Amino acid sequence: EKQSQTMQEKFKSYMNRCNQISGTIATKKTKQSKDFKNYLEFVEPYIKDSSEEIANWLKTHQDGPLISIVMPTYNTNPKYLRECIESVKSQIYPYWELCISDDNSTNEAIKEILRKYSLEDKRIKVYFREQNGHICKATNDALKLAKGDYISLLDHDDKLTIDALYYIAKTILKNPNADLIYSDEDKINENNQRSSPHFKPSFNIDLLLAYNYISHLGTYRRSIIERIKGFRPGLEGSQDHDLALRFIREINPENIIHIPRILYHWRMHSESTASSPDSKDYTSQRGLKAIQDYLKTSNNRNEQQCTVRCVAPNRFRVNWPVENEVSVELIIPTRDKAEILEVAVNSIIEKTTYRNYSITIMNNESQEEDTYKLFNELTTKYPEKIK
Repeated sequence: EKQSQTMQEKFKSYMNRCNQISGTIATKKTKQSKDFKNYLEFVEPYIKDSSEEIANWLKTHQDGPLISIVMPTYNTNPKYLRECIESVKSQIYPYWELCISDDNSTNEAIKEILRKYSLEDKRIKVYFREQNGHICKATNDALKLAKGDYISLLDHDDKLTIDALYYIAKTILKNPNADLIYSDEDKINENNQRSSPHFKPSFNIDLLLAYNYISHLGTYRRSIIERIKGFRPGLEGSQDHDLALRFIREINPENIIHIPRILYHWRMHSESTASSPDSKDYTSQRGLKAIQDYLKTSNNRNEQQCTVRCVAPNRFRVNWPVENEVSVELIIPTRDKAEILEVAVNSIIEKTTYRNYSITIMNNESQEEDTYKLFNELTTKYPEKIK
């Protein structure tokens, strides 16, 4: 118990230190990894469409879908808010609307900025809430302004790449049955320096049950969002994760499409989860509830019997029930080095809690006497397990 308490204290001290460090990320120049710097210089420019290709596509697709970008705001940093809105206004794809719901900001400057932009561009719609209701209610009010067939989610201090909606629209027209589209993303600091890229896989429900990897830029079919009644108050902090889990219940996985390009820049500052997942520690509990609700309402009996726990900030592990222990055969190819093989076999024998397994050792022309001696020892000691 004393050792356990000591380890817990050390871990707590370590996490506090991590929080202190991450809290200063926004005020320091974030170091950009060499690999990502090379990617930005030598890869990204060559995987995107050329200016000529984009111009030709826009010219021949003037009937492209209207994309509604929904964005809740509340006492946003004015600099970040302007950069966020400008990133939408600068989109090379023109058929969009920005639906903003201000959650009764106490900073009047924010409301003035929003009024100014809405007067300058008719595609920018603003709703001012009279009471603060937090992000779910605010986003639902923004959804009420939306007229497009697709909804893209944007946080009030983040930025879209200039071609973000172009790739979304292009994907929709190429895949008219698409219900959910998501892209890769990275992070930016206060100097707009890019770092921490998140290159994502195609749709993977097991990964989504571990964390919200869909995140940004997520684009959803509006009719389905309306069917599931938008965002759920009470899930603030993990509202996007909860939305994604409830949304995929309604659709065919084949209609979920990943765009393998970075289309979204997530802002890092001292209060954002981009800077530190612990900056909003309540998000982990909300995320846990979202996953538990998903499993509980499943039509799959096996999923209903699952348990889930939080293993790190905003990271979860689902434990699946095993009713009938199917047999598993572990195949180990080897050529001499008996001391290595012995470690491998003993680790299975001593540590595996699952019992219905067998081990087959494939001998690839071993020459050493110790190897054959070990073979005999193992098959004599574990005749039912090892051959």
